[in-house]
Amino acid sequence: FLRKSEGCSYVSEPGLAGITQILTAVASIDNSARDEGVCDYWDRRVRVETQCGADFFHADVKYAGKPSSTWQSQNSKGTIVLIHGLESNSNSSLSTDMANAYQTDGFDVICLNFRGCCGTPNLTLGGYHLGFTDDLRHFLEVLKETWET
Repeated sequence: FLRKSEGCSYVSEPGLAGITQILTAVASIDNSARDEGVCDYWDRRVRVETQCGADFFHADVKYAGKPSSTWQSQNSKGTIVLIHGLESNSNSSLSTDMANAYQTDGFDVICLNFRGCCGTPNLTLGGYHLGFTDDLRHFLEVLKETWET
């Protein structure tokens, strides 16, 4: 895991027989590792329902200025959507360093946490892989529909 803080670690839900219970038991030794409030880099966390409505993923937002809507701030140059790598999340050093660089340049930043990567167990079995773009496509549609010009 690429983490600047051990408190920003997470346990994924791989759905393999028995492994979820083992990982959950190990993670419960130090519950601060699963506390979403521990990682306070992002200004806002938004739960996004999946297109089918049966599950969710999270999007973390870092505003360049005073928020004017869920996804935008006043006087922003634009919005950057970051996608974390495999077995990562928005609290990885790479994600927060990239977000910080864009925010410093005046951009709002949204980092998607794919299913099983936000520290909260999902509602359905399954997850993401290199070819799974359904959640990304759905999020871009949500962003387009709620965009304020």
